[in-house]
Amino acid sequence: LAEVVLLVLDSSSPLMAEDIELLDLVQTKKHVLVLNKKDLATQLELPKKYQTDTPVVSISALEDLGIETLYDALE
Repeated sequence: LAEVVLLVLDSSSPLMAEDIELLDLVQTKKHVLVLNKKDLATQLELPKKYQTDTPVVSISALEDLGIETLYDALE
């Protein structure tokens, strides 16, 4: 079993029903919320229900931005 779940969401798109379903699934698990595509305009707004003490890390996989911050969040 995983010690930490990485939930990766596309920050350049609004939150979709599938995203909310996944957010609900990981609430009872240790997780890090990874917002990908930080190199594009942000369209995703996280509802207050999901704004908790969970680490939220913005990255750009394409431009290799924020990856070190993600590693730090996993320590």
